[in-house]
Amino acid sequence: MTLMIYNTMTRNKEPFETLEPGEVRMYVCGPTVYDKAHVGHAMSSIVFDVIRRYLEYKGFHVKHVMNYTDVEDKVIKRANELGMDPLELADGYLVEYEQHLQDLNVLPPIVTPRASEEIDSIISMVEGLVEEVTHTRSMATYTSEWSRMRTMEGFLDDVWKTCAQASVWRLTRVRRNRRTLHYGRR
Repeated sequence: MTLMIYNTMTRNKEPFETLEPGEVRMYVCGPTVYDKAHVGHAMSSIVFDVIRRYLEYKGFHVKHVMNYTDVEDKVIKRANELGMDPLELADGYLVEYEQHLQDLNVLPPIVTPRASEEIDSIISMVEGLVEEVTHTRSMATYTSEWSRMRTMEGFLDDVWKTCAQASVWRLTRVRRNRRTLHYGRR
C-alpha cells in the first residue's frame, strides 16, 4: 500500500514521493535558544520523531536536520540582561534542550546546523532569492505571462521588500558586526 500524505498546497491526499528513491530529507525548524524549552518545543520534536521513526520503519533512510537559532535579537537581548556572551547563553540552553530530547526518548537529528555558523550561506541564499525575484519581475514585462504576473505583483512586492530591505540588511549587519554580536554589546 502506498503511503499517502496531505499536500497543503493542492489540498489533496497524494502519494508520498521522494526526490531520490528510499531517501527522505526532513528539515525541521528547531528552537531559538534564548530561554528554557517549553511544551511547544517538546510537541514539535515528538511529532517529527514519530514521523521519522515511521518512515524508517517503512524502510526509508531519513536524513533529519534540525537547526538551532542561536543568533537573534532575543538571544542578544537576553544575554545583555544577564551580562553574558550571547553564544555562551545559547550554548547553555542548547545543551539543556538536547538533554530534554534525550529524556523524552526523541532520536537526535542527524545534522544540527546553528544559525551563527551559517550566516554567510544564509546571506548568499537570500541574495539569490532577491536576484530571482528581480529577474522574474523584469522578465514578466517581456513575456506572454504578463497578465498572470500582474496578479502576483503584490506577492512579488512583499517578497522583494522582505528580502531586500529586511533579511539582507539584517543578516549583513550581523555578518559585519560579528565582534559586536560575540561580545553582546551594541
